[in-house]
Amino acid sequence: MHTRTREELLLATAGMGAVNMASLGVTALSPQIQETFDLSTTAIGLLVSTVFAAAALVSVPSGRLTDRIGARRTLTIAQLAGAAAVVLVALAPHVAVVYAGVAAVGLAYGLLNPATNALASAGLPKRRRGFGMSIKQTGVTLGGSAAALVLPPLASLTSWRPALAVPAVACVLVAAWGLRPSVPDHPTAAAAPPPPVVRPPGYMLATMRVYGFAMAGIQLALFAYLPVYLSDEKGLSHALAGLGYFVALSFGTCGRLLWGLTSDRLGRRALPLSGIGLGSAACLLLLLASSGATVWIALALVGVCAVGWNGVFHAFVTETTPIQTIGHASSIAFFFIYGGSICVPPLIGVISDDGAAWTTAWLAAAGVTAALALLLGSLALYASRTRVPPTTRKTPSSPVSTG
Repeated sequence: MHTRTREELLLATAGMGAVNMASLGVTALSPQIQETFDLSTTAIGLLVSTVFAAAALVSVPSGRLTDRIGARRTLTIAQLAGAAAVVLVALAPHVAVVYAGVAAVGLAYGLLNPATNALASAGLPKRRRGFGMSIKQTGVTLGGSAAALVLPPLASLTSWRPALAVPAVACVLVAAWGLRPSVPDHPTAAAAPPPPVVRPPGYMLATMRVYGFAMAGIQLALFAYLPVYLSDEKGLSHALAGLGYFVALSFGTCGRLLWGLTSDRLGRRALPLSGIGLGSAACLLLLLASSGATVWIALALVGVCAVGWNGVFHAFVTETTPIQTIGHASSIAFFFIYGGSICVPPLIGVISDDGAAWTTAWLAAAGVTAALALLLGSLALYASRTRVPPTTRKTPSSPVSTG
């Protein structure tokens, strides 16, 4: 991996980590925020949905902005917006201002994602794309893990408001990194040619988008409700619930790297994603049935599967579009991801608030996940057996602008 490719992959990962520390930091502090403003479970879920509703509004424009001004500049703008937004949440005197600040975090998140896809994938050959994009996506779980590990104990010492200064500072530091000029490659380093674009069948693209919708929604439901669920249903204290959240996100980081490597070794993306979906359904059932020490095993396995799918998914997206339009193609994929993130968490919250408790909600999530995983795997096998080798189209050799 060349020096510039490595530096931009690390910057993209740090950018994901900082903004996700902001958005998932609000989730990690959700029991305290819930107590401060006397919120229902549905209202907690709407906090997460607000992030992704705002992100969806800027999804397509942010992809075009990335392709126009460069990924690095777009990332820097997103970091500064994220820092300002989390400060607004921390200073909120009323729950309406909390929602406004969370929406602003969502705008920053929507700006960030296409930029990080373009930044991380530039210069990565296909044989390393799954692992490289998975490294970038570990920024989500690393940022969330840091929030879960640091913010609840800090909030217990002071309150949840000053604890949010941590993600704000992280966003500013990454913005400062983004403002620096790119690290040049060694003079003798040859630029890697862009990989050929392989167009998958239309039905595979459509199924993959629905898969992203569902998996993102279930993942965000876990992000939104896991601390509350562990407190209400498993009887854990706020501190232990935050630790459980940290365990799930930490093993999600490991899962993203593991699945990225697996998909690179197989040379495929759809079949590993099908396996991840089936594993996610099984792990949700295990979490429901767990008690005592087995809760922690279930949390680890849920992290590996239900939080581990993103890198492989984004490798699929970036491999099926010319390199100079990765920002726009990523924004379309993110539109479906945001859609699931908007719709699923409040739905699970409504089910829980209506008295069906968590069992019905997680059973429904597991059933949908398993059905989509089986469909995706079946279509992938069908495409590999019946479709003639696809036509590959070479793309221009100039890399995407990274600013």
